[in-house]
Amino acid sequence: IVEITDEDYKFVPVHVAGDASTGIKDLDVSGEDIWVESSTGLYRLNLEPTPTLELVSESLRTAHFDNAGTLWAVDDTGLVGVWADGSFQPRARIESSNPVISIVTDHEGVVWAATKKDLFSFKSDVETSQFVGAPVQRYSHIDEVTSLFVDNENSLWISSSTSLMRFLGDRFRHFRLRTGMDQETVWTIAEDHKGRMWFGTQSKLLLRKHDESLQVIGPKSGIPQGIVRAVVADGDRGLWVGMTAKGLFHVDAETLRARHVEASGDANILDIRLAADGAVWYSTIDSGVWRYRPDDQSLTRFDAPEDTSVYSLDIWSNGSVWYVADEVGLVN
Repeated sequence: IVEITDEDYKFVPVHVAGDASTGIKDLDVSGEDIWVESSTGLYRLNLEPTPTLELVSESLRTAHFDNAGTLWAVDDTGLVGVWADGSFQPRARIESSNPVISIVTDHEGVVWAATKKDLFSFKSDVETSQFVGAPVQRYSHIDEVTSLFVDNENSLWISSSTSLMRFLGDRFRHFRLRTGMDQETVWTIAEDHKGRMWFGTQSKLLLRKHDESLQVIGPKSGIPQGIVRAVVADGDRGLWVGMTAKGLFHVDAETLRARHVEASGDANILDIRLAADGAVWYSTIDSGVWRYRPDDQSLTRFDAPEDTSVYSLDIWSNGSVWYVADEVGLVN
């Protein structure tokens, strides 16, 4: 684990705790508590008086904080439970030969856990004991699950190596995002003001309508065929779309009509973020970071160090823009 410090306008990574043998996979933060998932167990990062990794449990692997701040965890035997009062309290057992790779909770208190091949669920409010766990429902024959996600409508989304799936309570809705016989890579996902999901893929922009059907937003709507790397909802009724070798577009989510920002030309856009003042920031391949102001249609370029590609950027509440430059590091 490293902390990035600011010294004379230079950002320096400083080692805090851990080493190569720790096997760190992810960090989970709730309030002032920092939890560390690793291949060697679940740790808590203590910063005072000296930064140290406290091994909480060698058996716990995957962790997730729900909206109430409860820490859910899975151990290496498939037990799912909560960490409370300094101990792991099992609630249910996942019977599978494959390890649990993702766990989430929905807005109704249902706990979802996934292995690569199966999906499991149980209710978190069911009374349990040391000998009797919550009843677990199993959904089989799901190919190569990679992650779980719960949207604002409390729908569970499952991504896999071949498709996106949405759980509809008693069945799964499969979205096999393919063009002909080709595999379709999904680069980005966004949710508009109506709760509809938008997918940017290797060849097109897709809209999932409320009737569960998929609509291609293509040339007739003003979006050319090509790689859609970034889609961001603007909080009103529009979306900003960034494409490789096509530039920046604004889509009216009501009329489904798109307008190309001519000043962006054929930029190779990789990521988009919106600032509080309404400015649209986007990063590119080999041409730096750009700020577009919709009110006066002005476009300003900010060079990337060594003219390298910028794959990701973000904006802090104070207006600072941070981005990751390829082979350079973190830039402010």
